[in-house]
Amino acid sequence: MNDALQILKENDASYYLGSYSALNLYFGKKKQFSSYNTYIVTEIPLFELARYFEDLEYPGLPLIDASLTRGEKRFLFRCIDKQVNPLKGPFAVLEFLFNPYTNTFFDPNGIYYSLREKKLKIESNNFPRWVTLFEAAKLISNYHYEILDTAPYRINLEIPPLECQRELLIGILSGEHPQKGLKLLLDSGFIELCWPEIFSMTKTKHSKDFHPEGNVWEHSLEVLKYRKQFDLGLSLALFLHDIGKPFSISKGEKKFYLHSNTGAKIAREFLTRLKFSPALIERVTFLIKYHMLPHALSKIPIYRTEKIMDSPLFPLLLEIYRADLASTYNSVTGYYNACRIYQNYMREKSNPFKNIKHRFSTSPG
Repeated sequence: MNDALQILKENDASYYLGSYSALNLYFGKKKQFSSYNTYIVTEIPLFELARYFEDLEYPGLPLIDASLTRGEKRFLFRCIDKQVNPLKGPFAVLEFLFNPYTNTFFDPNGIYYSLREKKLKIESNNFPRWVTLFEAAKLISNYHYEILDTAPYRINLEIPPLECQRELLIGILSGEHPQKGLKLLLDSGFIELCWPEIFSMTKTKHSKDFHPEGNVWEHSLEVLKYRKQFDLGLSLALFLHDIGKPFSISKGEKKFYLHSNTGAKIAREFLTRLKFSPALIERVTFLIKYHMLPHALSKIPIYRTEKIMDSPLFPLLLEIYRADLASTYNSVTGYYNACRIYQNYMREKSNPFKNIKHRFSTSPG
């Protein structure tokens, strides 16, 4: 059991799993990496919670009073008082709870029957519009909910805090349908206002011969549909893998010359601005920089690719290549050829009696 939850139990502290943690349990969502965040609702006063956890942080996130970081995992606390600070949010479904002591769900505000409704209804307008937008984008990305009218979510010129923008992106990409939340962000005007490098993708057209989606933005959303692994670094890389195309030049027949190198640089600046961890940024920029390599494996000498294939991240490069191909008119044969080359390389590498550089063939057969 997680040490934070264990400490609460050891102190007989009353708490519930709330928000997305409760909804994931209710809807049986096991694939998502939403376990990156655990949402905890408690009536324990904040000062008492600080006695349990000396490294408690106060991130200033909406609907969150404190947070705790344990490795790559975070615990987000909301301290409520039924009289002064009741459990309310912009959407009623976020008020659903799960009691880990009794292993049962708890519905203090009587919202149970709205859980399976399709249309997401705004419960309260007592929040900044961007808060309502962010929660809506996360909800429709993770569950079956739909937005029928985007007008209530269009934001003004207020720019949300960067920490909130980071949590927004994590929350959207943790869902099975991230394209729904990302589209809402675009329609609301948020992406144009706050993520201009992402907005540039909507203005960059692809060739219809290979990309039926139309532009780089639509292609990026389509690629996310073919994701099989709910890994945060991989999901960020899939979403941002072509972010360099709007800023690339044409050279001969190559319309987006060196777009992967350009994209890695732009993605680093974007993720750094949103205050992602340095380790995660390194992973994502590596994947973006080399995402074209699997396509060229059969044409490049082994001595030029072995350092990249030795990386533990190389299997994720293959995943990006597969999703990228699956979203276009191209055959996925190239992906299987790249997998075969990689498997042969790893097999030869593990054989101490063979000289890989001289005996390994890069041919896909």
